[in-house]
Amino acid sequence: MVAEQLVALMNITEDEFRQYSSQLLDKLSVKCLAHGNLDRQNAVSYAHTVVAGLGSPAAAAPFPPPQRLHLNPGANYIYRMRGLDHSDTNSAIRGIYQIGQSCFPGKRVARENCSRSLLQRSLQQRLTTLIIKNACFDQLRTKEQLGYIVACRAHTNENVGSFQVIIQSALYNASYLTDRAEAFLTSFGVTLKTMATDTKRFEELKQSLRDELQAKDLSLFAASDKFWGEIASNQYQFSRTSQLISALDTITADSVVQFYERYIDGRSGLRSRFVVELYGLGRKFPAVTSGDITILHEEDLPLFKQNSVYYVHP
Repeated sequence: MVAEQLVALMNITEDEFRQYSSQLLDKLSVKCLAHGNLDRQNAVSYAHTVVAGLGSPAAAAPFPPPQRLHLNPGANYIYRMRGLDHSDTNSAIRGIYQIGQSCFPGKRVARENCSRSLLQRSLQQRLTTLIIKNACFDQLRTKEQLGYIVACRAHTNENVGSFQVIIQSALYNASYLTDRAEAFLTSFGVTLKTMATDTKRFEELKQSLRDELQAKDLSLFAASDKFWGEIASNQYQFSRTSQLISALDTITADSVVQFYERYIDGRSGLRSRFVVELYGLGRKFPAVTSGDITILHEEDLPLFKQNSVYYVHP
């Protein structure tokens, strides 16, 4: 993406820039978020002030829908790339295990709740991360000492959830980091089944997540960030937290194990994985890779994007 932007930047002429600048505000749409010590009248007044300051555009331009790649069940990609800083010896990986949409209530988004099944999946994603993150750091960072940065985390972007493994290392090749991450995730599947039999421990984890969800925002900035996440994804589920809390009681330990086996453990054959491998100075791309993995390089991306399927957003 950055390489494509740099190429486009070098081809922009001064005349093109001036023409674009003159047309930039002719058509646009504005989304305003006002909260805190404001009433509706003041909020609307401030929004009109903003629009007037932009020169009162003659026509509205619709917001382009966000594009998020929809990986099919069983998809298994590795994208290998060089770092933008060619003198950097660090290698890194980001393993993305796609979960899917976290909420899709339908057309009248602002008035409907997320479906119960998607709320449950979102909670299973969060509980899995609570269970695995310390073990991930202990095994890959403390014991194997792969690199200074090691993290397993839940991530949601434009309403599409994923579980991610991130490792940065100056000692090992990116392909080795991927292999070690996979070995850990496979072995942890066995550990998770054992942990699932400890009812008391699982209920403590659920309570920990409940406390996290019920925690008040510490600042207006934190609240704004949460609200903008709903606005940017066109979901407008401002009651999402209360919906999650309500659904938490329905989550069982067995359902979390099933979630892990479906979306993260590679032995199921159903998970959707996309790994980005960044190779540092002096590191070579592997010559041989397992046949069930599709390897991508920079020159493959245009055709890959063209042929890919994307999530439909409301």
